[in-house]
Amino acid sequence: MACVEKPQMDTDPCSTSVPICAHQFAFQPQKSTVKGHVDFHPTITFATNLRRLHPQVPLVNIPTVFFRILRHAVVHKPVVRPTGEAHIRFSTRTLLIVVAFVAFALASVFAVSRWVDPFDDRNFDSQQWATASSDNRAPMARDVVSRVRGMDRDGVIELLGQPGDRLDSATDAGGHPLRGAEVFSYYIGSWSMHGMDDAFVYVHFDTDGAVIHSEITGY
Repeated sequence: MACVEKPQMDTDPCSTSVPICAHQFAFQPQKSTVKGHVDFHPTITFATNLRRLHPQVPLVNIPTVFFRILRHAVVHKPVVRPTGEAHIRFSTRTLLIVVAFVAFALASVFAVSRWVDPFDDRNFDSQQWATASSDNRAPMARDVVSRVRGMDRDGVIELLGQPGDRLDSATDAGGHPLRGAEVFSYYIGSWSMHGMDDAFVYVHFDTDGAVIHSEITGY
């Protein structure tokens, strides 16, 4: 079977001219509805064989090469081999399967990261809270939120210490609405994977100094 040289692909790091042979990548023959034609579909052995046959292609660029070949096969006309009636083409179904798998993997990672609560990993300890860094306070934050409910301003200060900031506006810097007459803000670090570059424990007080709401929020 003759090899077809993969064309130069823009200025991509992996766009060196690499001879690509269909038989080298373990394409599996399938029966075709057209007499005398054979369809070939790529399998997961692509990366292994590409690395073995063409070690000059860096490992990091193998996915790029794979997707470019798939795209070229789908967008452009099928390649006809001058070997009798054999006909080689890529299946659009294969491309859709690959795209669906990648999308599913990314969605799974996102869902797991959202499901695991970094603010509910430890029970509150006043001594650890007083000496811990902002990020190390975060695992106790969910317990803090439940403990301060029903307390007054003096009790919260005794439990958590002086707040990092006292807010009395309608919203915070991120546009989050604030309740009551005053809000104590305790910074608990940066949690970008959970949608908060800056995260806080907010304790909301009414005009009498009683806690009316507590929460973990950020922006």
